[in-house]
Amino acid sequence: MFVSGFQSATAPRQVSPPAAKPTSLQPSQRVNPFQQSQSAQQTRFGQTNPFMAAQQAQQKAFENRYNQMNAQAMARHHHVVSHEQAHAAKAGSFGGGIHLDYKTIQVPMGQGKTRTIRYAASGHVPVSFPSVNIPKQPTQAHIGELSKAQRGFQQILAAATAPQDMSGADAGVAATASAMANKMGELISQAYKRHATPHNGSRLNAIV
Repeated sequence: MFVSGFQSATAPRQVSPPAAKPTSLQPSQRVNPFQQSQSAQQTRFGQTNPFMAAQQAQQKAFENRYNQMNAQAMARHHHVVSHEQAHAAKAGSFGGGIHLDYKTIQVPMGQGKTRTIRYAASGHVPVSFPSVNIPKQPTQAHIGELSKAQRGFQQILAAATAPQDMSGADAGVAATASAMANKMGELISQAYKRHATPHNGSRLNAIV
């Protein structure tokens, strides 16, 4: 049956798709081209880039070596400083200032770069022995000077033996100071028994 002026009820209708709504990526969804490039360098087929992994391992090895050398240098530095401070504290007026001998080393860090380590490798404290007139035959008039000198040698002996780890130079100074202190004691003992004319002695110098 046909109806004039109307289309068939079963004729297909054309449907227009709905207009697309503009959308924007959230900050977490945005892609950073630099990060994407870096990620591509670091990973390849789901595995770490061997070249970059080797570079990182090498840099870590340089850092570990530097840290180890720096720790050793600082340990030596503190040891030297404390050693000389022990000498100076006991030497008093017979000792001079602390002298430190510094050493500088350059530690390679890769790619032509270096890091500097500077530390005290050694040191010393200059010491002047007491000046005393040694009489051939001491008398009671010499007792004051001899006693003062004896105290000075004993103080230098204490300074030389102050560190727990004495060096060869320390031991040499200690032996000299001990011998001179004993000598002063012998002269003082003799001074109570005889009379004599003093003669000029010499001033000894040393470092510890």
